[in-house]
Amino acid sequence: MSETEHSDGNSSTRKQVVAGTGKAMKSRLKDKWILITGASSGFGAAAARLFAGHEAKLLLGARRIDRLKKVAAEARKAGAREAHCHKLDVSQTSSVKAFVEWARTKTSQVDVLINNAGGALGADTVAEGKDEDWETMLQTNVLGVLRMTRAVLPLIPPRRRQLHYQYGLFRRAHGL
Repeated sequence: MSETEHSDGNSSTRKQVVAGTGKAMKSRLKDKWILITGASSGFGAAAARLFAGHEAKLLLGARRIDRLKKVAAEARKAGAREAHCHKLDVSQTSSVKAFVEWARTKTSQVDVLINNAGGALGADTVAEGKDEDWETMLQTNVLGVLRMTRAVLPLIPPRRRQLHYQYGLFRRAHGL
């Protein structure tokens, strides 16, 4: 199996091809619902474009709705079967609940949750660190992941729950 670029005139998408045959393979992500937090820029936006190339259906959340709308439009052009966006602030439980209620209006099942929302504040040393910065980062980078997981887990089929991947924590833990 290999990946090749395929141009359809308006967009370029990646298709997996069986080696030596030139025949496209069906992606395991085709028509799967992928929920991505922090999707308005960086890794989240890149993930949306990547999954779009596999013809997935996307639920995108972030605080910056203007950027999020652009990412959703790009994802549709890149091949996403559907790409929906809604405001989301993972540091606020009420926002997480509202986002998941909105997501339930689009689908009754989420196949993949990408907990990507997060960030870092301040460049101070620990000795000079500010509690306000630390509390904001904990609300987003740790509690936000837990809030989203708790809220979305009922939408993830039981057979997939063991595969739930905490990308957000991994990325920050490894400085990515």
